[in-house]
Amino acid sequence: ETYREAIALAESIPATPREIAILWGNLADQWMARNDLDAAFRAGCETLESLLLDEGSTPEERAGAIRRIARIQRRRGNAAEAVSRMKEALEVAQVPESHPMVASIHNEMGQVYANLGDTEAARGAFDRAWALASKHRSAGSKDWNITLIMRLNFLVAEDDRAAVLAMLRDGLRALEETLGEDDYRTREARGLLAEYSRRWGESPGGSD
Repeated sequence: ETYREAIALAESIPATPREIAILWGNLADQWMARNDLDAAFRAGCETLESLLLDEGSTPEERAGAIRRIARIQRRRGNAAEAVSRMKEALEVAQVPESHPMVASIHNEMGQVYANLGDTEAARGAFDRAWALASKHRSAGSKDWNITLIMRLNFLVAEDDRAAVLAMLRDGLRALEETLGEDDYRTREARGLLAEYSRRWGESPGGSD
């Protein structure tokens, strides 16, 4: 019923395809927040269709709409479709690898693969996201932190101790070089490295 009311509203107002896309996108986000995933999915598809009708829409905007559909499909339990849509978003976006969207999508793909139990694909996605974040984002920035935490959580769950410690050492060095030794983020990373090193009987500095 709510979806039919939204259609009636969209058809009743004089608006451009872009304006209609914004309306549908907002509705999709609201329905996701309310966990009405079927309505959110339909609204997400309407968003994309409206953007495709708008000659002025950018590849990045269309990729964003596809990515929204991927997130909805993931929450609906359609993991394979979610991964397919995420890959489609990367192809459609036409943005350089330095764009934050690229690493973020690889992070989301890693989560889906991990939930599917495909640890090899998950590792590949998280590794790619971390490589991009390390290259293109400043250490300690929001995107860099999110990517570090997501890959770290995966490696800890896999009990890959060597990879966990190596990542924390690399991250700590990057933070020290970018923010200095006394920044709170550097201190937190140093404490985390010390914690895992003690837990596993390793030296925080490594064998070197």
